[in-house]
Amino acid sequence: MFNVNEFNKAILERDFNYSILAEKIGLKERTLKDKIKDNGRFTIKEINAIQEALLLNMDELNKIFFAWCWRDRREIAKNEDNNCLK
Repeated sequence: MFNVNEFNKAILERDFNYSILAEKIGLKERTLKDKIKDNGRFTIKEINAIQEALLLNMDELNKIFFAWCWRDRREIAKNEDNNCLK
């Protein structure tokens, strides 16, 4: 699950906007907006580019792109068979 609120927060904290971010990661602004509207359907390559452009730490990255994991982190931590990034 993609957390658009955390995504937008990270963009604003870095004084970016969609246009600036799109340029930095090699997408057209329209494409970036479409991916955001499509529940954050980014490729791994695009997620890596976003992480680099926004200088996201792992907690920020998880909150944005793996919100389902972040939300259930305490319960998942009890389960050894999880797929969340740590």
